[in-house]
Amino acid sequence: MSHYIIMGICKMSLRLGGKGCIIAVILLLAGASIVPDLGANRTFNNTIYVDDDNIGGPWDGTTENPYQRIQDGIDAASDDDTIYVYSGIYYENVVVAKSIELIGEGRDTTIVDGNETTFVIKIDADSVTLCNFTVQNSGIESSAVGGIMIESNCNSITSNNVYDNCIGIHLIHSNNNIICGNEISFNFISGIRLLNSNNNIISGNDVKNNEYAGINLTDSSGNYVSGNIISDNNEYGIYVGNSPDNKIVQNNIIMNKRNAYFKDCDNTWDGNYWNRFRLLPYLILGKINSKLRMEVDWHPSKIPNEIVSNPFAIIETNMGTMKLELYKDKMPITVENFIKLANDGFYDDLVFHRVIDDFVIQGGGYYANGTHKTSPYGSIELEIHPSVRHVDGAISMARTSDPNSATSQFFICDGKQSFLDDNYAAFGKIIVGIDVLRNAASVETTIKYRMQDWPVDDVIIESVTTLNQ
Repeated sequence: MSHYIIMGICKMSLRLGGKGCIIAVILLLAGASIVPDLGANRTFNNTIYVDDDNIGGPWDGTTENPYQRIQDGIDAASDDDTIYVYSGIYYENVVVAKSIELIGEGRDTTIVDGNETTFVIKIDADSVTLCNFTVQNSGIESSAVGGIMIESNCNSITSNNVYDNCIGIHLIHSNNNIICGNEISFNFISGIRLLNSNNNIISGNDVKNNEYAGINLTDSSGNYVSGNIISDNNEYGIYVGNSPDNKIVQNNIIMNKRNAYFKDCDNTWDGNYWNRFRLLPYLILGKINSKLRMEVDWHPSKIPNEIVSNPFAIIETNMGTMKLELYKDKMPITVENFIKLANDGFYDDLVFHRVIDDFVIQGGGYYANGTHKTSPYGSIELEIHPSVRHVDGAISMARTSDPNSATSQFFICDGKQSFLDDNYAAFGKIIVGIDVLRNAASVETTIKYRMQDWPVDDVIIESVTTLNQ
């Protein structure tokens, strides 16, 4: 096993003058590098091409002989294939029953039109990527019909235009999806509706001019709604009914008939921009058990939030799943390095080899048997941004005493660790799964492979996938 000098950080509790305090002690230690996200990482097997201009055939899905219809391309595909659709207008009702990547040539020029009959695109398979389409003109005969209907899990719906449907994007019993970077407008009922759908991420969308609600959460919990523009919707900006434990944060919720309303549930509202500058907390009116109640955005943004469409990472462990937003807009070098490694499957089956309760969990460099794994991309320079701090749940790069030595190892902060700011490259934060972090950080540890704080029972990184790259 290789050994080199690193920067280690320990924490110890001392009692001074009758008061407890935490002192950070910086030590030089020998051992492993420690601290002081569907663009998921699947390998797509084959690309099948579709072009509505190929009227006369032949059709075999090659670039020379593309299929004329999207559904024909999907029917010919296998799981993990890519369907690439050239610009054109496709009058279809598409059913996606395979785990594929469905990509349009351009979101404004690759148009799927439901011809006002039923759904436009229906996703029944898990782990589907849908990107770069205009999806329009679903039927309106049923309030359940969506331009994009999803009745499966772990899908990525990014960078689409969704116009003139009954419901723009409709999730039904659908969990762990990412809806990001879409423009969703002029739909007959709601822009986005979740029904019995949990733990989804809705971020970076422009949701406006929908007839009923911009975003409607019904019987759905654990969803993260952040960084959206929700404006000019004719009844509600966001409606939350019988849907507890959702986080609705840092959105611009403006110029709706009623910006927000809740019924029979408690949720977290924080940092949203509500029409104008506000010095005081913003009150959200609703009802619980038919009685008038209020929820509060205690820290409303004084100016419109900057809306960005960042990537996300999903870290699957043997103790549960953590979902993180990666701040590519502020930390591009660090995030790109992490995404490359994740897409290569580099992190699969590695462990969190250093775990310190109330401090960090660290992984990305060792297998459970102590074998070290080295990044094929080498080290990256230290990247710092003044607004990216080591808050609770922050993900950051581990390194040696050389500031520019970070490679693959990362750590996640169990609690706020401000003393690491400006010395280590934080580049994202947990948005779903903080309980998994807490449980992982509290496991019993020992000395293994001449390294301290190794869990007695391994905390395994089963996979890291990245989305919305």
